[in-house]
Amino acid sequence: MSISSDLLRVFDGKYLPVPAASPDQGDDSQLLLITASLETNASWLLQHFARSCIGNSTGRSIGRRADSLGGGGETGAGGDRHWRAPVVFLSFVQEFQFYARSFKKTGVDVSSLIQKKSFLYIDGFSKLVCDLPPAAASESRPELYLRAENKDKWIQQIANAVAGLSKTTSYRPMVIVEGIEMLHVLGIWPVQEILDFVSDLQEIAGISVISVSGSNAVLRGATSLSQGQEALFFSLLNRASAVFSIRSLDSGYAKDVTGVIRITKGGQPSGDGKAPSIDEGEYHYFVGEGNLSGVRVFEKGHS
Repeated sequence: MSISSDLLRVFDGKYLPVPAASPDQGDDSQLLLITASLETNASWLLQHFARSCIGNSTGRSIGRRADSLGGGGETGAGGDRHWRAPVVFLSFVQEFQFYARSFKKTGVDVSSLIQKKSFLYIDGFSKLVCDLPPAAASESRPELYLRAENKDKWIQQIANAVAGLSKTTSYRPMVIVEGIEMLHVLGIWPVQEILDFVSDLQEIAGISVISVSGSNAVLRGATSLSQGQEALFFSLLNRASAVFSIRSLDSGYAKDVTGVIRITKGGQPSGDGKAPSIDEGEYHYFVGEGNLSGVRVFEKGHS
């Protein structure tokens, strides 16, 4: 999956804040929230943010481009040029090999990045949602598996793993969490403890990217599960500086359009020197079959 330059113009240098620096500054990281319906998949956007932070396998940073939307040039919020930071990728809905293969299609060798201590994959799926057999000895494995019986130690385990990442940059890592709602669905924690977990991750992170999935029917339901999902969704919305909402087309299917991505401000201020000013808007996007044809994001009415 190669992300085309039109996507870079929309996101890089415009919506991706410069990461917070060393932990002794004491600031929580900016939170970017990605929401997706049950019919859509946000993994392509999570991967794009990861690639923008660490660069590709050759080491070239792809985080700041001269053609970024709004004429921001190569300087991002805060004045940094071509910053790079490690990435911590935690998924509660996919096992490690899925992303190892998917990143490889974009030209990113995850195994190499793990060896260089610039990428950390935390598996919150294989031992939590279902007990998958271990990977073959010849395959790369996650640095850390999260297990329900150790949930009170998760933050310490993650912090210990993050401490082993590369120190070649002063920036704290980008922490990406996919499928945070699964902690509520599986009954791991009540909503407030999930939000406390997010707060702890924000203290570790330089940038936090959280994805949550759910349908309107679930969020507006009368069950305790629906009410909890709704509380989690709106609490994260209030904490975010920007929200990227991905949904399917209202009209159903189109040959050259997969869905719609809407960008809005979150509940936290933007344009304050830490987070970029958010230009709200709505775009179409297209994901090629098998992600091999790339992802394209474009203005409505164009293709």
